[in-house]
This record gives sequence, structure tokens and C-alpha cells, in this order.
Amino acid sequence: MTVEGNAPIVTLIFKRMNGTTRSARLVFDSGSGAIILDESLANDLGLKPTGEAVTDGGMRYLPTNSPVTHSGSYAKACAGRRKKLRRCSIS
Repeated sequence: MTVEGNAPIVTLIFKRMNGTTRSARLVFDSGSGAIILDESLANDLGLKPTGEAVTDGGMRYLPTNSPVTHSGSYAKACAGRRKKLRRCSIS
């Protein structure tokens, strides 16, 4: 984890649906009720919406399935812990 400005940044390794991996840097918010992924990251990981969209503040959020992530050698199964949402811009 690094701190940029006052924001804690973590780099996680995500497993795509096809089995390959990719890394992504995320702002770590321990008080959040959800993990929010950018639409391009969600698409690259092959995540599919699992429910109805919610709109808030001009942004659209879609619930999605949870990928397996890890940081270094420590794997984390996020499913069931927090909602994963994908953020989409509204045109």
C-alpha cells in the first residue's frame, strides 16, 4: 500500500474469467459498503451485471459477480464479503 495525497492506494492482482491475471491500482476505503470498479476494469475482467442499476450523483452503478483478487501471495475471495459494483458513465 502507498499513500498518494491523503488516499491509500493498493495494487491488487485480479483473475480474469479466462484465467489470466492483471493488476489494478485502487483507492482503499475501509469504511465503504462496496468496492467500486471502473467500467473498463470490470469489462477487462469479464464481469457481468447481476442485478438492476442504481443511479447516484450522475453515475450509474451495477452489481456484478466478484473476481478472486490477491496482493502478493495472499489470495482473497471477495465474494460474499462486500458488494462489488461496476461504475458506468451515463451518456
